[in-house]
Amino acid sequence: MQLRERMRNMDLIDVRRLPNKEFSLFCEFKVAFELQKRGWEVYQPLIDRYIDLIAAKNGEYRTIQVKSSRIENIPTLNTQEYESYGLTMKPKDLFHDARHFFVWVFVDRNMEFHYFILDVKDFIDVRYYKLPRSSRRKYDSLLMRGEWRWGTDRLHPRHFFKGENAGKWEVEGAELNEYENKWDKLETIKAGSYYIECIKATEIDEKWRNFDAEIIRKWRENNEKAERMLKQYPETYESSLKLLKEAVEEVSEEGEEGILDAHLLRLNEEEANKIFKETAERWEIFLPLGRTDHILLFRPVCSKCGRYWNTALKECFYCKTKYFRVKICERCNKPFPENVKPKQKCDCGGKIVKKCINCGEVEKDRKRVFVPITFCWYCGNRENKFEFKRVKMRDE
Repeated sequence: MQLRERMRNMDLIDVRRLPNKEFSLFCEFKVAFELQKRGWEVYQPLIDRYIDLIAAKNGEYRTIQVKSSRIENIPTLNTQEYESYGLTMKPKDLFHDARHFFVWVFVDRNMEFHYFILDVKDFIDVRYYKLPRSSRRKYDSLLMRGEWRWGTDRLHPRHFFKGENAGKWEVEGAELNEYENKWDKLETIKAGSYYIECIKATEIDEKWRNFDAEIIRKWRENNEKAERMLKQYPETYESSLKLLKEAVEEVSEEGEEGILDAHLLRLNEEEANKIFKETAERWEIFLPLGRTDHILLFRPVCSKCGRYWNTALKECFYCKTKYFRVKICERCNKPFPENVKPKQKCDCGGKIVKKCINCGEVEKDRKRVFVPITFCWYCGNRENKFEFKRVKMRDE
């Protein structure tokens, strides 16, 4: 009754009643408004892919992914000492640029919003270095598990509201309190890149935890071997090139195709032509919250060759050979286009499966073989970074 009274008096939204998609979007706006209070100009994507917000101040930019959750254990809340939340992180979320941040938003039983601000290194710490050691885990880093590669790494943060741990926030034993409301982390960047930390926290095989000339040579050797084999089948090779050319970053799996259709209403035909022309160069369009005089363009690129770092492109987790968007006969290793009919069989009678053309690892059931690239598709460099470009549209 007290909560209902407080909500009426403060004109609060009962977020417990919001549909999931609307709840997520509402939390993104809540984060945007918190940033604005702290002097950041906030941008939202025209097409929602993976970056939810970009914050800008004094010529500096920060990319932000918002993950939000309501209480998941409401039915048993009265018999437990903690609130349990849930969020999912995926490999494509793990960019190297030190200007990349995660904001986790949790709404407690009193309808209070809690914000946790983590950079990439913080996230790796929570899933690796700050975890209590356990003999039950196969790997010290939870980012080496199959669940992470599969994109189903479900985190269940807890907030203790009574008992000896009252006030503590943690996830699988790693404490989170130090990240709560740490908006000042956005102000100063301590490093240029966290690519070394990302590689060391995610690679199982020791040899792939390196990033020197020898490891790039091995990557190039594996891929040249695979491409030579594929070229022996011209039709399949041509199909592969076509499918790879069409590869674009997926829209979110929840089906969100854009942040707000209202964005389009702020553009006239000339302006629409101007900004969509930029997408041919892989720029992603971000529109300022509450302004119409300019747009911001963003793209991830290789730190060495400068070409677009497309996380829709995949590589074999085990040997780093590119996923050429082909399937392979499990018996004679003949390649087929990725879009081959599901039950079609090879001429030899073998089953056509999703299999690495080089090392032969087969993707099936819960085993994920192909993951977002960790080597630049074009030059083999292992580090990505962000580029930004501000484009003037009109006078305010």
